[in-house]
Amino acid sequence: MKLRMRRWYFVGLALLAAFVLTYSTFFLWLRSQPKHIPVKDVNTKNNHKADDSQLDSLTLPYCSQHNRSLVGEISVNKSFVPTSADLIALEEGMSVDGNYKPLGCKSPLQIAIIIPFRDRNTQLQQFLYHMVPILKRQNLNFKIYVVEQDGFDVPFNRGALFNAGFLEAMKEQDWYCVILHDVDLLPINDHNIYNCQHGTVLHLGWAVDTLGYVQEQPIMLGGALAISVRDFEYVNGISNSFWGWGGEDDDFAIRAILKRGLFIERRPLNISKYVMLPHKKTTMGIDDLNVRREFLNTVGKREKIDGLNSVKYILLNTTSENLYSRLLISIRAEDYPYTLMNRLGYN
Repeated sequence: MKLRMRRWYFVGLALLAAFVLTYSTFFLWLRSQPKHIPVKDVNTKNNHKADDSQLDSLTLPYCSQHNRSLVGEISVNKSFVPTSADLIALEEGMSVDGNYKPLGCKSPLQIAIIIPFRDRNTQLQQFLYHMVPILKRQNLNFKIYVVEQDGFDVPFNRGALFNAGFLEAMKEQDWYCVILHDVDLLPINDHNIYNCQHGTVLHLGWAVDTLGYVQEQPIMLGGALAISVRDFEYVNGISNSFWGWGGEDDDFAIRAILKRGLFIERRPLNISKYVMLPHKKTTMGIDDLNVRREFLNTVGKREKIDGLNSVKYILLNTTSENLYSRLLISIRAEDYPYTLMNRLGYN
């Protein structure tokens, strides 16, 4: 009996030794094999052969946004209007629809810049001429969406245009950051990097020359700001209820900061200065101002039902330019019967 048990003991040891030897040999062989790119991760949906640009993107290093090409403070001539030739000269590296990706490195962030727009073509030329070189020097993967409100039968609705532009941009690419930017604001320092951080609203354009480079209100979020796509969806975008000038940025600040708990970040003054291009000022009567202030008191009731999930628009046309895409949007008053339109007498 003892002899039989001893025999099985040695058989077991022999089998264990054989297993360890086989496993070790296989492991050493596996490590000696060359490393291959997993083609299945870069193939198209139809399993076609991956193109060179897809394969290259896997091996490119990440770009540095603080690189030697940044120049710091930039002078701005508000009266200069670039020619078509000036703008064509900026097209290098841009795709036919205005999507830019840095050459030689991979941008860690993808930026969609949304501009609400109506009847300011000269300022749009100035904006593109000034901004495109800055964004390129910052090594960003970016695209500019100019969201134009069609017609003049109803007042301008900045919030609805932001929301519509956001929804259309998300159909094209999995953007990480969204920049909400007025067309008449230009940064004068390219060290003010256009990026974002989850949980924070970056108020890029808080120091404007026409306001003496002073932040008038602590939670004001007007002009130019950056927010992650995830956070913009979390706060349900911007209110669609404000027609005409004023109120939607204050409404957004209340819902983002006070209601949803996001933080405001403002960079140091020396890199945060902006200039405002001249344009005709919109005047607001005391009754209009009081109605808007009163309407701001209803943010808590509206934030979950007034924004991205309720914007109504018709996309009339999309024009792809080499520096941007222009989205022509129709916004109808009858689609917003219970907004500020009623109280201001527009419908």
